[in-house]
Amino acid sequence: MKREDRQTSDPLLAQKLKLDEVSHDRLDYFLANGYRVLGQALYNSAFLRADDGDFYTVLSARLPLSGYSFTKSQRKLLRKNRSLFRFEIGPARKTDAKTWVNDLYGRKFPRKYCDNLDYFLLNERGIKAVDTWEIEIYKDDELIGFSFFDLGHESIYSKVGIYDPDFSEYSLGYYTMLEELAFAQDRNMKYYYPGYVVPGCRDFDYKHRLGDVEVKDWHTAEWQPYSRIKHAPLLLEEMVMALTGIKAELHARGIATIMVWNPNFNYPLWWYNSEDYLYLPVVLGFLDHEGGIKTNNYLVADPLKKTYQLLSCYPLDTSKQLAFFPKGSDSMMLFLPQVFRRSQHWPWKNAADLAAKFRK
Repeated sequence: MKREDRQTSDPLLAQKLKLDEVSHDRLDYFLANGYRVLGQALYNSAFLRADDGDFYTVLSARLPLSGYSFTKSQRKLLRKNRSLFRFEIGPARKTDAKTWVNDLYGRKFPRKYCDNLDYFLLNERGIKAVDTWEIEIYKDDELIGFSFFDLGHESIYSKVGIYDPDFSEYSLGYYTMLEELAFAQDRNMKYYYPGYVVPGCRDFDYKHRLGDVEVKDWHTAEWQPYSRIKHAPLLLEEMVMALTGIKAELHARGIATIMVWNPNFNYPLWWYNSEDYLYLPVVLGFLDHEGGIKTNNYLVADPLKKTYQLLSCYPLDTSKQLAFFPKGSDSMMLFLPQVFRRSQHWPWKNAADLAAKFRK
């Protein structure tokens, strides 16, 4: 087993693997371990800051294909679009027509826009690491939409769907996912991976229309039906509750703290050594006598280890200082903190004992 494979046994909250070759079997392995595809890299991330500005827990999702059949409405959409359009499936390639459609899509949906399609097809060293395929949708001879998906031996990963907004009424993004599903069934594959679902964020609810998806439980590392865990406490909720508990214990001892949200928490996905960065979306900051935030030390709550830890941080860009702006009764970081010292871990259940170690 390769070193990168062994890392998947530890459910890290944020990790990115930059590989030059991912065979079909290895892609199956990584996907089964909850990893997702980011461009031509593999990554794991537990949290998301959505377009609405709020923070959420992310759950990797897959659709088992054993016994799967399209619903009546899905069959209707497939029949309708197949009668109106022509589709082609094959290895992915960048073309001028795709670039044109992508630019049209970007003008309509700027927050979803990637200005260079090479991002999906080649890694940073110009290598096609995963076996990326495509579905092209044509109106007569005009390309009006396409999707990219990655092939494993017994699974496929749906990467992105892009279309001409003038054809929005035909649900081309959803339609290409259905064609990907049909392709996977024709190849007798076991799983279809649509990326992730985000409980509480409606932007991703469309993925549940595909069928009864399973999600990877962060705590047990097992795949569970979404219906079984959708009402269970999520990682972010657990983290906030743990920080609220230690905040109350510190307040009882006269130590003022404030919740600090870190909008750049997913920054480690772009760096090899992710442990050097603050990868959690919310931490507890300490207030000075004037009510300002002391910018060096933060208490964090790890929802997987169920422990607290004290981190000492400084700005990644040393020409700047860590700065904050209000977010209701909380605060939000303006710059990414880099961790230079970590304390031991304290169990959540020992919050009172931990609070007693601090002095005013």
